[in-house]
Amino acid sequence: MSMKKISQHDLYSIVQTIKKWDCDNKLSWESLRVQLSKTLHHEIWSRQALYSHRDIRDSFHDKKREIKQYLLFKNNNNSPKEKLLSENIRLKNEIDSLEKKLNDLQLRYVQLTYALSLQPGWSKEFLDWELPNNTRTQSNEI
Repeated sequence: MSMKKISQHDLYSIVQTIKKWDCDNKLSWESLRVQLSKTLHHEIWSRQALYSHRDIRDSFHDKKREIKQYLLFKNNNNSPKEKLLSENIRLKNEIDSLEKKLNDLQLRYVQLTYALSLQPGWSKEFLDWELPNNTRTQSNEI
């Protein structure tokens, strides 16, 4: 029996689980799978399936880097200055992650603009149109 694919909702839950991971606990793919089985209450994907998703992989590596810095500062000194430095590193990692996502979205926008320019009757302005409301009542009307 094949495992279900990772949905957008599952992807969001997995990334949030990684981001909220306690820095005092070791993060490994297996420990993540155990935590996800408790959180999502169903059979969990393999390590390879999780790793194949860029958002999960990037969040995992960012968190590992954050944990490493946290433990380094924790073992060296518990001064408020060191805690601020640790928080600063965590925030820088989050900014880097968000910049990667922004760059990916900008690239995708350029790709869509180009693909749209090849379609007769469509123009770049189409991408700037406001999207319609996607509400539960609207989807029931269809």
